Amino acid sequence: MVRSRPFDFAQGGHATSIENDALRVTVLHEGGHIAEILDKASSVNPLWVSPWRSIEPSTYDAARHPEYGAGADARRYPKRGNR
Repeated sequence: MVRSRPFDFAQGGHATSIENDALRVTVLHEGGHIAEILDKASSVNPLWVSPWRSIEPSTYDAARHPEYGAGADARRYPKRGNR
């Protein structure tokens, strides 16, 4: 059986999770990122998870979020050292 439910992902983005008895796959609503592919038997997610909170790309404002810099990836990740 496949279950789908929206939730607030721990890193700050809204996400939807689809799961069965073996796996859970979580996809962020904005940015098109797969946040996790969790093997439930081992509790292992082979994908890297950032140690800092991200923001939804649609909420990015350079004046309000200077820690995210001004590059192409500024809407997703803070600059190194500003986490």
